[in-house]
Amino acid sequence: MKKTIKTGVSIDINTIKKLDELKKNLGIKSRSRLISKAIEAFIADKLWMTEKGCVAGALVILYQHDVGNIDREITSIQHDFLDIIKSNTHAHLTHDLCLEVIILHGSIPRVKELISRISNLKGVNAVRHSLINVEDD
Repeated sequence: MKKTIKTGVSIDINTIKKLDELKKNLGIKSRSRLISKAIEAFIADKLWMTEKGCVAGALVILYQHDVGNIDREITSIQHDFLDIIKSNTHAHLTHDLCLEVIILHGSIPRVKELISRISNLKGVNAVRHSLINVEDD
């Protein structure tokens, strides 16, 4: 059995309501278990950013195509990262909303830089990634 430590955290009431609704919908019996699992997922998702080496995976960008010159800005940024970008695809979800998926493989510092530059563009609604540590030849 794992040793546990009881701790307290302050969480916004609206977040707790969403958490409790999710707990109920997923059939999870305790809030503590759900929070513990959420923290484990967060750590697993972010841990690669603290490591050295190489990752491969996908970067998913949801953005408002009619904000400024965002299409041109995203393309320009991608040209600055041709060393790690292997492919990309673009989809028009609605008249105003686009989805871009970038397949990449490269060093963690370069990937972090790419994510940062795209995330900071005005008109970007969300940036998500699915990355796996890989051996660099």
